[in-house]
Amino acid sequence: MGGAGTQPRANPGFILLLELCSHLGRKVFGFLLDTLTQSEAQEAGNADRRADLLGGIIDDLGELLIHRHRFALLFAFACMVTGFAAMSLGIVAFADEHGNRLIAGVLEMVAALGSLTGGLVGGALPGRRESHVWRRMLAMTVLVVGCVFATASVVALSVMMFAAGALIAPTIGAIYERLGVVTPAAARTEIFGWMLSGGMIGSAAGSAIAGALVESFGVRYAWVLMAGLALVATVSVLGVPPHRPAESADLEGAAVTA
Repeated sequence: MGGAGTQPRANPGFILLLELCSHLGRKVFGFLLDTLTQSEAQEAGNADRRADLLGGIIDDLGELLIHRHRFALLFAFACMVTGFAAMSLGIVAFADEHGNRLIAGVLEMVAALGSLTGGLVGGALPGRRESHVWRRMLAMTVLVVGCVFATASVVALSVMMFAAGALIAPTIGAIYERLGVVTPAAARTEIFGWMLSGGMIGSAAGSAIAGALVESFGVRYAWVLMAGLALVATVSVLGVPPHRPAESADLEGAAVTA
């Protein structure tokens, strides 16, 4: 009778183990939940920071490039390099047309000598008057137009290439000088980087477009393209302020003081 009334008792060790497991489970679950929440919050914060950084870069880039004088000078430089690429392709096509590829090297050398001569003469001049970029570009445009009508003769084209080349270095130098003046000192490295990038794009585009024109219409249209681009570049820089002799004097005075 006494044995029938005895109730089974739970093992205290088993109960302790269950409580310990339950406690650890709650701790692990809470840790995982906190980690997941923090990761989501951190990822959201990183996304916001990336968006703010990207927005700042775009704003700074827009402020740097979308400027009436800087953009005009960058565009003019890209047009000029596109024209140079067209000229180089036209020279090769002209040499092939005359059955002597040596002519291409001679014409390239003549243009380079013209550019060197123009750069030396331009650098030696005292520069007592205001110097407008568009005037140099317009003069080069006129000489390039002369090249269009000189493609019938190697000698005539050589003379016109030398004359047109004499304006290349002074014009490029004027673009660099004006771009440096209208750009803050802290951003000049970046703006010149964009200038070279635009030049590389223009070089590739110029070769492709000139090749299509030469194949379709003839050799002289390489110089027609160059003249058209030079004219567009001239119009684009009409509003760029000229170089004044006082600016050079101020720079020289600052250099002496330093």
